[in-house]
Amino acid sequence: MDGAFETSGKDGSSIRDDFIPASDYLSPELLKLEKEKMWPKVWQMACREEEIPKVGDFVNYRIFADSILVTRTAEDRIQGFYNTCQHRGRRLRDEERGKAGQWYCRFHGWKYDLDGKIAYVHDREDWEDKGCPLNDAELSLKEVKVDTWAGWVWINQDPNCEPLAEHLGGVKAILDPFAFEDARMTWYETIIAPVNWKVVAEAFNEGYHSMATHASRYRSSGGKTPGQVLGPHGGFYGAAGSRSGPTEYLEASTGEWMTSGSVAETMWALARWQYEWLLAMTLEPGMEAWTRLKAEAAPDTPPMEIFARQLELHKEALAKRGVAWPKDLTLEAIGRAGTDWHIFPNSIVLPTADGALWYRVRPNGDNPDSCVFDIWCLGRYAPGREPQVTRGETIGFEAFKGKNPFLEEDFANMEAVHEGMQSRGFDGARLNPAQEQQIANFHRAIHRYVDAGE
Repeated sequence: MDGAFETSGKDGSSIRDDFIPASDYLSPELLKLEKEKMWPKVWQMACREEEIPKVGDFVNYRIFADSILVTRTAEDRIQGFYNTCQHRGRRLRDEERGKAGQWYCRFHGWKYDLDGKIAYVHDREDWEDKGCPLNDAELSLKEVKVDTWAGWVWINQDPNCEPLAEHLGGVKAILDPFAFEDARMTWYETIIAPVNWKVVAEAFNEGYHSMATHASRYRSSGGKTPGQVLGPHGGFYGAAGSRSGPTEYLEASTGEWMTSGSVAETMWALARWQYEWLLAMTLEPGMEAWTRLKAEAAPDTPPMEIFARQLELHKEALAKRGVAWPKDLTLEAIGRAGTDWHIFPNSIVLPTADGALWYRVRPNGDNPDSCVFDIWCLGRYAPGREPQVTRGETIGFEAFKGKNPFLEEDFANMEAVHEGMQSRGFDGARLNPAQEQQIANFHRAIHRYVDAGE
């Protein structure tokens, strides 16, 4: 897929499809420029709509020094306000999520309606008496742009930003068939990660690492993972048949490595690996469908027949649970989506028929050696049968151990990469120009912002 994001600039011009300079990860000056020139102008996922189902529910989204109250102010309206009293700047709410009937400042008692309009100023007559009457329009809480897509609430701090749909571009049409707005959270984790935010983003934006990193339960030489770019966004897909060789999987009950004898068995082993170790992407309905297919399919069944039959069985597994299959989710749509999409700048989704594994990563304040890393598993449930999800939070990767063995393999790389990048022996990332071109595209997109005006 073409559509690479072009840019120019003294730093951005040094980025090639096969090279990114080390300074793009390590420079505090670049982080400062990103803070000033990029983050206030880009669309960011703030929360799931399901986190604020009722009027007054809010999530406090933080990016650098800005705290934004994302709030359902009416049954059909969501707004975002800077979490700052217009009197002396005190934060109105300190908690990360909650419910409000109005916004109240505990410093001097000023009050705001849920929609941000000023409701009460203590001793307001003092301004009148001194000849400087207050203007209610100037006292309202400052708003940010808000839109929704795929079940997420997105915010943008730039009042003149492009619409969210324009920012998403062609990625929207690729992912819309999955109907993520109908999916619900299965689990949600936040990790304060001791690495640069780009190290996390890029670890999940290429599949080139899979055979070396994720070989503890499943070993395959069945295909490369070519990168693809679309505007500032990028991702990868599996190119079937680009390598030849057997697929092996570990049979946990015996500790033996098994060699797959068919396409159905190979896909069943991959699904089981995701189901048991990643706890995402393949959930119970998908696992049920692949298990049935493994039992019924002949070893010589053509791959396309395998995938078509699995889709039928998957629909049956969801229907049995009272879940409707997304009406536009065809076999062709699943194939077109590929494995992974990085939605610029900080959202990464791995879409599947069962739901999605979705990441969000952002700088942790002004520290280039730390980031806030959110992970969601989304699944499909009948109304009223959605799980009650409590967000988990850990400080550092070590504290996360035991929660997800698949992701822990990635985390070990991240810390080693972040440390290794700071060595005098590292000039920059030497990218695979076929399978990691989307990473170079990501950096060019960043530089389009930070080099502007230079």
